[in-house]
Amino acid sequence: MVVNGLDEYISTKCQQCVKNNPICGVPGVSYVLDGCSFTKHIIQQTSWVFGGQWKEIKQATENFVKSLLSEGCELIFVMPHWPDALTPTNLHNIRMGLDFVAANKRLPSIDFYHTPPGAYFFISQVVKECGVEVICSVSDFEFEVAAWAKVKKCTGIISNNNEFIALNGVGFYRLSSLDLLKHTIDSVERHVLMKNLGLKPHHLPVLSCIMGNSLVPPMLLQAFHKKLQAGMRTGKHNPVLDIMPRLCMYVRPQTTQHIMLARTALGDESQAAFLEAIVARYSLTDVSEAWQPSMNTAGGHNSQIYEDAYRKQTSCLTIPFVSQVLSAFSYEEGITLEHKPFTPSFDLYRPLRATCYSIIVGGNATVSEKCASSETAVQTVTCQNLMIKDKVMTIDKMWDCSNTLKWAVFVKCAHVTFNKTLARELPTQFVGLCCILNYWWHSPLIHLSQWELNAFLAQAVSQYAGDVTSLQRVLVTVVNSRAITLAAMLARGAEALQHIAATVGLPPHLFLPHQYFDGKLFSFYYYLADNGSDMAALCDNLPDRIEMFQFLLMVVQSEGLAIEGEEEEMEEEKEEEEEAVNKSDLNNISIVPEYEAISDDEEDDEGVEPVSDDDTSYGHLNTQPTSMHITQANTPYSTTNTPFAEANTRHPTTNTPFAQANTPFSTTNTTLTQANTPFSTTNTTLTQANTTFSTTNTTLTQANTTYSTTNTPITQANTSYSTTNT
Repeated sequence: MVVNGLDEYISTKCQQCVKNNPICGVPGVSYVLDGCSFTKHIIQQTSWVFGGQWKEIKQATENFVKSLLSEGCELIFVMPHWPDALTPTNLHNIRMGLDFVAANKRLPSIDFYHTPPGAYFFISQVVKECGVEVICSVSDFEFEVAAWAKVKKCTGIISNNNEFIALNGVGFYRLSSLDLLKHTIDSVERHVLMKNLGLKPHHLPVLSCIMGNSLVPPMLLQAFHKKLQAGMRTGKHNPVLDIMPRLCMYVRPQTTQHIMLARTALGDESQAAFLEAIVARYSLTDVSEAWQPSMNTAGGHNSQIYEDAYRKQTSCLTIPFVSQVLSAFSYEEGITLEHKPFTPSFDLYRPLRATCYSIIVGGNATVSEKCASSETAVQTVTCQNLMIKDKVMTIDKMWDCSNTLKWAVFVKCAHVTFNKTLARELPTQFVGLCCILNYWWHSPLIHLSQWELNAFLAQAVSQYAGDVTSLQRVLVTVVNSRAITLAAMLARGAEALQHIAATVGLPPHLFLPHQYFDGKLFSFYYYLADNGSDMAALCDNLPDRIEMFQFLLMVVQSEGLAIEGEEEEMEEEKEEEEEAVNKSDLNNISIVPEYEAISDDEEDDEGVEPVSDDDTSYGHLNTQPTSMHITQANTPYSTTNTPFAEANTRHPTTNTPFAQANTPFSTTNTTLTQANTPFSTTNTTLTQANTTFSTTNTTLTQANTTYSTTNTPITQANTSYSTTNT
């Protein structure tokens, strides 16, 4: 929210107050970077409506921050802890934007801009990786940004929110004017503006209140402004421009101004104290209350839990969720860009949040939920104890236990049904995507078509997914509102997984969406899948991509099923786990490679070594992609467009989940003959569209038709298999 009409007044009536400055003219220059304005500034450079082009956002953020740091500036990044404040007008515009897409099949204008879910926290993590101090607000975002600038003695605030102009003692620098090539940025000189208005600097807080700002909405001042317009000729511009001289007349008196302004501007003299508090806030007379959270200790937790939750939030170690629930027994969510007939994402992920509430505040407690776009104003969730091995899981225990238990509780909270054997082979970067899609696939709250699931998987394994330059070149000719809705719901799903991670004490970076999702790329493949493209076409006919696609599909659709050939091994593992873990809770489920059952020794907090926030090992979790038994020569799947090695590699002939996997690849004159075949003569039938490899006559047939030996990559006999143009 900005001060109503202030930017228009400066650009038309007082341009002399804008000064162009070098970004870092002298040593020791430091700025507080407004995370809210910065997030919008970065995302507007992408096609924001697609639901998050996360790799492009990451690169743009890194380039921006590193450019400022290279100038010798010091930065402090402050992130908002609460979703965007939405007025009925905002909500109406957002819905109009999605209606425009549905009707016209193309992108809406920037007037309908909406920040993708999870963007604030994602960008804060990227900024932190650049070596910048990152702070998350606790209550009043704008006030805290200004307070940090004052306490840290910064040169000023870089923002597009002109409310900071009204904050005394803090310089204001326009983010939109920053030129990284010329190394300049515009500032608004407060004393020049005040001289133009005939006011003193200490009058600015009062003026901003009667103009309209985030705390005094312009809608409350409409009657007051119309009264001041009496007898004036006004145009189509903001009426504040015409009545500015008259507004200044109300500000100049020094006595009983709050009572007078409350009576005249707000029409309610009882609001004088409220107005006085707002003026004090803008004056920054006391910043000691800027970071004092209000904690509700009804949960009965150790006081250290509240301190840790507060520290983790302010330091951006976790998404601001646990502290919010602990402090107010409430959760608030902004609007999601979604259309009916889908179940709203706010309702879709309530079962996941409910398990988190049970851990944070305990059983029998109630948590109030509010969503800006929900038809119900406030909904109440009654918590029930979360049990593992007949033990109640609480946040006190979760933050001071082994990583094995953390993952076990995460699995239950996320409602995933992964097959254990498949999950062991799942590359880490796809864990978040598979958790969300697996929950969707088995949830009655959402219906996902098979081809829509294919589009999600295709964008994840796409050859373009790892390269920002390639992503920028992707062109979506037809924009589908359903695809946009699904993308936004997946972004909410990533946010829900981060909530669970924050609750159980796992690192948030495991579930950041840039590892497995790009909104524009998804819309591209959604269009192809909707028009009949099969799996091979969606994977660009690349064998390694097809293979990974098939594997992820099995993981997503799995529900405790054993891979062919491993039934006996799975039965033994079932018996072992049933002794250690409640069968109904964690049967056949594991996210982490080499998952170990929870032992009886892991009871309460005795003998358990606390895990620090900086610990990146996280038990058995391998932060690098794991080798997979379905790959060629056990080559790990690369996330950077590196195809699987094809030379002199063969797939194993046992424990292979895919029928196509038993085909040998070779780039050097390897003949397919009966005497030199790597295939076993028993139980090695290869089927592909009714294609059978015979072990008796070395003939490859397809629907009883022999492949031609002319211009065919695979010939009938003694012909090498080519890896090009196949």
